[in-house]
Amino acid sequence: MRKVTVFMILLLATFVVGCGDKTGGEGGDVLVRVGDYAITTEAFETEFNRIPAYQRKEFETPDGKQKLLDRLIEMRLLYMAAEAEGLADSEVVQTEFAKAQEQVLIRQYYTTYIEAESVPGDADISAYYDEHKSEFAVEARVKARMVLAADRAAADAVATRLHGGEDMSAVARNESEDGPTAAEDGDLGWFSTDGYIRSIGVNPDFAARVFTQETNAIGAPIEIAGKGWAVVRIEDKEAAHQKELAEVRDEIGRRMAPKFKETVFNSKIAELKTRFGVEYVSEDYVNDDVLITVGDFRIDTAAMNTELQRIPPFQRREYENPEGKRKLVERLVEMKVMFKAAEAEKLADDEDVIKEFERVQEQILMRQYFKDFIEAKAVPSDKEIGDYYAEHKAEYEMPARLHGSLILTADRAAAVAAANRVRGGEAFAAVAGEVSQDAATASGGGDLGWFTADGYVRSIGVNPQFTSVVFEQAVGAVGDPIEVEGKGWAVIQVIEKEAAHTKSREDARDEIINRLSPKIRQTFFEDSIEALKTRFGVEYVQENFAQASSAEELFELAQSAKSPHERIKHYEQIVERFQDSEHADRAQFMIGFVYSEELRDNERSRAAFERFAELFPDSDLMEDARYMLEAIEGKEPEFEKTDD
Repeated sequence: MRKVTVFMILLLATFVVGCGDKTGGEGGDVLVRVGDYAITTEAFETEFNRIPAYQRKEFETPDGKQKLLDRLIEMRLLYMAAEAEGLADSEVVQTEFAKAQEQVLIRQYYTTYIEAESVPGDADISAYYDEHKSEFAVEARVKARMVLAADRAAADAVATRLHGGEDMSAVARNESEDGPTAAEDGDLGWFSTDGYIRSIGVNPDFAARVFTQETNAIGAPIEIAGKGWAVVRIEDKEAAHQKELAEVRDEIGRRMAPKFKETVFNSKIAELKTRFGVEYVSEDYVNDDVLITVGDFRIDTAAMNTELQRIPPFQRREYENPEGKRKLVERLVEMKVMFKAAEAEKLADDEDVIKEFERVQEQILMRQYFKDFIEAKAVPSDKEIGDYYAEHKAEYEMPARLHGSLILTADRAAAVAAANRVRGGEAFAAVAGEVSQDAATASGGGDLGWFTADGYVRSIGVNPQFTSVVFEQAVGAVGDPIEVEGKGWAVIQVIEKEAAHTKSREDARDEIINRLSPKIRQTFFEDSIEALKTRFGVEYVQENFAQASSAEELFELAQSAKSPHERIKHYEQIVERFQDSEHADRAQFMIGFVYSEELRDNERSRAAFERFAELFPDSDLMEDARYMLEAIEGKEPEFEKTDD
């Protein structure tokens, strides 16, 4: 099945299907009509080019193109459904619109007035080149091809064949002992005398021998310790030289841009702070209502905390200390003054900004519809939760566990002294922070977290002998020092204990919902899209735009598809386009089978098997089709009796 929670949200955040007019592009042939909206070849290419280069290959095949086209259709359907539900008028969406418009204007201001001005001049680039000239000196290098043989005799035989005129690429591909280069016809790429060589590593002796060869000549076999004997041909040579300024101008510009951008940004922000009147009222990030004013706009503790919660959890800790909060508040000031500057420059009237905001509005509406009408409704029922709990009850059997704290010392005497200090009334956490030699836990007052008798213990590892002693301690007690081999002596205080038990269904409810929800949400999403296709009307104008070229290819795509709806679509194409092929009857049979067994749609399954009987009455699957039809009708299928 398609990954809704990851891939769909990625699409919602990345791909946009036009807005405003009735066409998903300025030109090109119409591929699909969704209601009165047309998705064109130009729109398809635009969205394809928005995919990051490292992901684009997935969408270059016929199946990939179809997947992308399907996503564009889904996005349009979600947007149309959101409009039909009046989501644009909701307070939540209006708030999102306002935030989005502010972000669009800030980005446009940054692009127009900071990024565009952060370009090094000719004099700057020339000065950089003069100061870093040695970095643009190019070593002599060669481009070579290799056949690797196991021994000298085999290498001599290869060299003789190559001297006789055999194609080196073919010999390398078929006979080289080095798999990585053999797969690319022996290509070693470019390398210098002291640089890295593919499949060989840094080997100055080997490189020196190769560099003595003439271009296109077959050299004498070269021994490579631990690898074998190489026969090499140089395909190209490049002498050592100094790159001219004109050759490296763009590279220098890229190198200098970040520093230029930072300088321009800081200068511009300082100017805008003066222009719009920034006043630092307080640095009390906990209690004060007003921290900073930007003109008539106030940045308060609540606003700072709201922004703090938007930061991903793995990054949030960086901003939770006073210095981090100061940086965060400063970022809010920078965003606000750029927004005010964008308003003052009337960037909201710019045609590109209007189009960008329209696209962002579509994204917000699609996300909101997905959240309200799919995600919120695609939840497991109490019965499904109960059935899952009953089937997997063993998974909720919880072993006894213990929550403890640790002081680790180098010797027993130090451990005894630490234990006596705690027993004398000092806080365990304070003593751990002062004397424990385990840095990982000492900074947290020695906290080990929860662990079981045979499980992993933080800073200790899996050590049943250690845990068997600790589990005998009473809650709150400070035990006698325990020797931990290879680590030192441990003093443990037991904070809490939890007896072995089975989680109740209610205690396991949230966990079960998290396990069941992805599959339920995926199925609900696919069913919702099918319903929206019927509601708004989807017409494929160019059926062959992203289709496989043969029945065999389509059948393979159907078998590998994870979604039942995708499988049915591929099977249907086989029947419509390749009805005379050997796969057509199986494809029609599988349509009925998927509807029956996976989607539990008896009406469509019956129609599919009836069509099978009409189109393929002589198929060897006819008996199976009759069996499925009888099962759908609730009749007990008859089986032939066989004599033993």
